[in-house]
Amino acid sequence: MKKKIIFATALIGLTMVFTACGSNETYTTMDASLESKVTELAQYTGLTYNLEEVTVTDEEVEEEMEMELSWYGTYEKLDKTVAEEGDTVNITFTGTIDGEEFEDGSSDSYDLTLGDGEMIEGFDEAIIGKNVGDTVTVDLVFPEDYYDEEAAGQNVTFEITLNQIEEYVEPELTDEFVKENLDYETIEAFREGTKEILIESGKESAEEEAREALIEEIISNSTFELVEDDVTAYREALIEEYESYAEMYGISYGDFLEMFMETTEEEFEEESRTMAEDSIKLILVCQAVIDKENLGVTEKEYKKAVKEMAEEYEYDSVEEFEADNDKLTTISDMLYEKVMEFIVENAKK
Repeated sequence: MKKKIIFATALIGLTMVFTACGSNETYTTMDASLESKVTELAQYTGLTYNLEEVTVTDEEVEEEMEMELSWYGTYEKLDKTVAEEGDTVNITFTGTIDGEEFEDGSSDSYDLTLGDGEMIEGFDEAIIGKNVGDTVTVDLVFPEDYYDEEAAGQNVTFEITLNQIEEYVEPELTDEFVKENLDYETIEAFREGTKEILIESGKESAEEEAREALIEEIISNSTFELVEDDVTAYREALIEEYESYAEMYGISYGDFLEMFMETTEEEFEEESRTMAEDSIKLILVCQAVIDKENLGVTEKEYKKAVKEMAEEYEYDSVEEFEADNDKLTTISDMLYEKVMEFIVENAKK
């Protein structure tokens, strides 16, 4: 599992409790519910900030351009008439459970590569060997761990029509295509623009890695007294968070872990405790720096940040953004950024 995960998950899952001091309403506490403590805080100023130099190769630029071009590809009909495994086909299908159509169970035009395992077992097999224009009806069963709990384990009937066998064709890269679709005047301008984007992205990644290296150094050199109840609470919250992500993506919890976390449920059972401990240690170190350096987030800063985020994420209003994003969690993220900014500003570059 990627080490970087502790930074992606450290500030999620629990309702953060904050304190406000004075009339300025300055938030200074990340999680007042924690009983765990930092028993010895490591040196957090004067650390070495190692920022890697970013280079981008011509090959990387060409690969990125190819990826961008692929978004504009189309499926074109082949003269082939009999579907075989590995073919890409266009189909029309209708799925019914107990005679009733169900959500996302039908399509008038669907592109499918036979044998890729995108559909449930038996679906592709029903198409293989059929002629273009054929309609076939097949009775199948949804797997027990299917992401849609209402459909999981249910018998389903699909009526499938094979519309055509096709191939995916990317557009030809020309100055005309670039000008019409990619907001560049020429292929060379597209190439240069792509390189600039990759360099900027690389710089952002390098800066994040350098920041993470600093906080990792502080955590690894500090000592802690962790309370078991805190670890259990963070671990359970972490699991609940990932279960909600899986539901949001419309996939099973196990599939979410494999796709996004590169792990299995069994492995994650063990890893989640370490992740919970890492999360607590990160918050404790941040809190210790906040206390020592009198850092905080004012209500004015919060309102300004929320306004900017609402605009960035294209919400219709600040109120709509706040309805979707818990204030305490937003402030917690802002406190974390305050700490990281202080550590970086006081590092040796």
